Amino acid sequence: MAAVEFGSTRLGARLRLLRFSNFPSPIADVLAGAAISRVNLRAGFRSPQDPALPWDFIKLIFAIAASVCIYHAGMVLNDLADRAEDTKTRPGRPIPSGAVSVREAIAWGVLLTIGALACSIPASNWKVILPLAAVVYLYNFASKRGSWAGPLFLGCARALNVLAGVAALDYVDPNLDYYPSAMSCDETQVFAAVAGYGAAIMGLSIFAINEDRPFSKLRSWLGGCFAVAGITWATYDLWSPVWQLAWIPFVEPLSVILGPSRPWTPDRVGQVVGASLRSTMIYQALVCYSCGAPEFAVVCGAGYVASRILSRWIPPT
Repeated sequence: MAAVEFGSTRLGARLRLLRFSNFPSPIADVLAGAAISRVNLRAGFRSPQDPALPWDFIKLIFAIAASVCIYHAGMVLNDLADRAEDTKTRPGRPIPSGAVSVREAIAWGVLLTIGALACSIPASNWKVILPLAAVVYLYNFASKRGSWAGPLFLGCARALNVLAGVAALDYVDPNLDYYPSAMSCDETQVFAAVAGYGAAIMGLSIFAINEDRPFSKLRSWLGGCFAVAGITWATYDLWSPVWQLAWIPFVEPLSVILGPSRPWTPDRVGQVVGASLRSTMIYQALVCYSCGAPEFAVVCGAGYVASRILSRWIPPT
């Protein structure tokens, strides 16, 4: 009841439009990318006394801001593109219900996109954020999200989001050697971590099609196979010390799937998708920890808790 009452307020409607309960998710993506970049073979970790550290921290903050902005811009654009369909199937959403006007939603989408591009300049990752923004717009306005192109675009978008963290802290100094090579990642492993994560998100998106179409076991199994294969590809080499923990991000969505038997309604599919989105933060926390960045892992874990709490009032999908 509290969620319904909050969602009917002006603030609640705008936070629902932004899918605000998911805001820690793009932060976790960027931190994972930064952690991977900090330990690649070309660089290693910077020394705590390195004078470049304050500037690195500033770049990381701008990189996070850019990714958060483009992520929420994508959420707004999604509702704009779907407003005709939502009027029939989900009339309670902010735009169909009239809680947020189309003009205001357009303003949010444009401003957040501009904010993302502006923040990417001091973050030095605009070469990643620019194509990420293009993918977000293509997904929303040039593809039918119920088609197979939609999951591909979403997978690319989340992979680019991790790459945005890599690009922001992409060190090129070959003389840094503060940590043993066993903790470092070469370019192949960086690619696997980014592309594998994108494949996992694509699998989740394939399953999410069930939210808008009649439930399909084939789509569900195919999406699950992509998700497991993507996580395995991303983590097998990268997580040499702790890759056996790769099953942990699947715990929450599996608890919904294997819970009390009931029909696969759009609400139940949405619960699985929301749980899976939150669980990506656990995955990124493990990536950060395995790369020797425990402080990033703590932030990702805290983001998971925050997202679970916020999802009680603000639906994640």
